[in-house]
Amino acid sequence: MNDKAFALRLEDYTWRQDLTDQYPLEWKRRACGTEAVAGVKEHNNVGNHELFLNAIIQTHIDHLTLHDLVDAAQDVLIQMRFRLPHIAYTFSWEESSSNNPSCLLTYQAPRDEAEAHRWAEQRVIVHCTTKSPLEIYEEIEQKRYEGGNPRGAPAFSIHIIASLPDQASLVGNAETHLLFHANHIPFDGAGLFATVGDFINSLASKISSNSSSVPPVIAWEQSAKNLKHAAIELLAPSQELSGTPFRDSCNAQIASMMRSKDNWGLPTLPLKSRPLPQTSFLNFTPIESGTILEATKSLLGTRGTITHVTHAAIYLALLKHNPPLGPGVLDTQIFAFASPVDGRRFFNTEYTSGRKSYYGLCQSIAHIVIEDIKADAEALKTENDKTWREIMIRVAKRTREQYDEHLSQPNVLSAAIAVMEFVAKMSTGALTVDVLHQFPNGTRLENLVVLSNGSIIVSAISEGSLYLIDPESSNSPPVLVQHIPYHTAVLGLALPLPDTLAVIAGNFSTETGAIMNGSWAVFLLDLSDTSPPRIIDEFPVPGAQLLNGMTTVPSSTNYLLMADSILGVVWRLNIKTGVVEKAISDPLFVQVPPNKNAALNGVHALGEYLYFTNSNTAIIGKIRILPDGLSAGEPAEVITSDFANFTYDDFYVSPAGIVFAASTTEDSVNRVTQNGTQTVLVQNDVELDHPVAVDFGVGPEEGVMYVVTAGTIAGVGGTGGGQVVKVNVGGQ
Repeated sequence: MNDKAFALRLEDYTWRQDLTDQYPLEWKRRACGTEAVAGVKEHNNVGNHELFLNAIIQTHIDHLTLHDLVDAAQDVLIQMRFRLPHIAYTFSWEESSSNNPSCLLTYQAPRDEAEAHRWAEQRVIVHCTTKSPLEIYEEIEQKRYEGGNPRGAPAFSIHIIASLPDQASLVGNAETHLLFHANHIPFDGAGLFATVGDFINSLASKISSNSSSVPPVIAWEQSAKNLKHAAIELLAPSQELSGTPFRDSCNAQIASMMRSKDNWGLPTLPLKSRPLPQTSFLNFTPIESGTILEATKSLLGTRGTITHVTHAAIYLALLKHNPPLGPGVLDTQIFAFASPVDGRRFFNTEYTSGRKSYYGLCQSIAHIVIEDIKADAEALKTENDKTWREIMIRVAKRTREQYDEHLSQPNVLSAAIAVMEFVAKMSTGALTVDVLHQFPNGTRLENLVVLSNGSIIVSAISEGSLYLIDPESSNSPPVLVQHIPYHTAVLGLALPLPDTLAVIAGNFSTETGAIMNGSWAVFLLDLSDTSPPRIIDEFPVPGAQLLNGMTTVPSSTNYLLMADSILGVVWRLNIKTGVVEKAISDPLFVQVPPNKNAALNGVHALGEYLYFTNSNTAIIGKIRILPDGLSAGEPAEVITSDFANFTYDDFYVSPAGIVFAASTTEDSVNRVTQNGTQTVLVQNDVELDHPVAVDFGVGPEEGVMYVVTAGTIAGVGGTGGGQVVKVNVGGQ
């Protein structure tokens, strides 16, 4: 992506005093990097990413009551609030940008000691109960949804859990649980551990002291001096914020993220109520822990850690419970972890030397990818302990290598800050839709293909022309590539070779729907070194009635497959010999009366499957094909059908078989997984006028979806000519 997509300015993340407040002690700053991801409003409100940490304390003070412990905890929390204001942050969102509100971190100093005590009383919650911390956690999650309006947690709170009848009871030497609950915006794991450690040490000093002196009066107006900088302000000089190396680092992280989106996971199950995580805890003795760590170093080397082994164990558990061996699972299927990595190692020397501590959220994301998972699943069917062990060691080593590769990249943290800001924008569901070009009224677009250099060629069904679009220069007008002679319409496009464009053309009226029989043909254009590209071959398809979508065959550059929307068949063309024949037919390809809409529409081959849409029956499906593009003799499968009245046109299919389909009737683009789960990415946007086809960018632009629209359609309201639209979908 270009520099604008990752633009960062230090001044956007500095604390600013809100001068509109009558008592000017409120400060705000914008969420930075991973804070922005944790601060996506709809996710934060339902508790995504919140942190819980349980500590067990024991005291040997005979006279200490639970009430005394609570009072001490509140006093310590008040003292900490002055030194560590992040424990009292609140969060808001810039509603002025309602489609994508940015998260704001806010700190307001107490007006007096009474207000500080009221805050502490709200943040220290007492539970006189025999319930476990896990049960208290479940109660917290259930209460979040009471009233139907969930809200995110406060920045920091403490649940004191004691098996005592009341607060007047002596604590004695019984175990008391401190369940710390934190919003993820101001904390990562390291920051929470440090804050909890500070609290427990201060609490121990407080309750062991015999002094009953009144705590000193705090000058709260000075507390803002202790506000912590955003991570971007603390970066080492090696972490660049602009320039080509920085942009390349951002693009590399986006590319890793895009690859990880094709992950294999557990199947999604229907839910009758909000679920809670099902958690099991395994407690290891010191001897067992030492044995595990010793074995880890022995098998993985001195840099091997329990983290690497845990990744491998999760991978094996997934292969056992959901092996990737079902029909349609691709040989290229991967398993991916998106793993947070502590970013403090990329701070300036004041922090890396230990002179200062950073309590906030500061992470980059390492994308750990495990390949050959289908082969591993097959191997594990033997239930052989040696096989399990070999796979676990191999995956743990590969995990370690990928962590090392991630940390060795330039601008790891600065690029992560920019990329996480981008991810936060994409996570809101309000994707950025930009019109690269709108054609004049009456020009109806039909298809597109993204070239290896990132340029886009679009076909105009209304005039038999091809145009070149430069997505990096929205001010540049489209360039006429070629007008197909003696034909009034061009439809499907494909690239059988890197510098060869295949084009479906015929005589067809978008106004009346009239078709000239025998006019359909496939043209080949040479894109290599001619301007304009010249036509190098023409292949008539005389038996076709309405050729529409077209695709290459993955196993051979000789063949093209074309959908016939009236006959409901797939034609195959050999571009070496010119031989054309009906290759595939299936009941799912045809029209179902009385609906007269075109039937078989888009087709795209991936692996051993041909994916297709039927606009007449609102079906997205797939059918197995042979390496030469002919039918494998098996019936087609329905991936999804009749989803909320969406009628699908052409589409893009990702390497993992995820379909991104254009729906002309609903002005939308939908994401459809292999199990039929649908997500509406964009719909009814004022800048999306009857979308008809989808493709994705290449290289650094893999996270960019390009859509062509028909614009005004005969008999259907519209605002103008066809459009070429850019949608940043990130890791969708």
